[in-house]
Amino acid sequence: MTQEHLAFEAGSRFNSINKIENGKINPTLGTLLAVTDALKIDLLELLDF
Repeated sequence: MTQEHLAFEAGSRFNSINKIENGKINPTLGTLLAVTDALKIDLLELLDF
């Protein structure tokens, strides 16, 4: 999935998704939940590192 598609599916902006992925900003819990919904994964799966 591209960042553009993820941003659309999560109801976010591409710019924000890009900055989150590159560690330039910290996402809110709401953004994390929207991303996990868009990716169809659990929050724990996203944060398991």
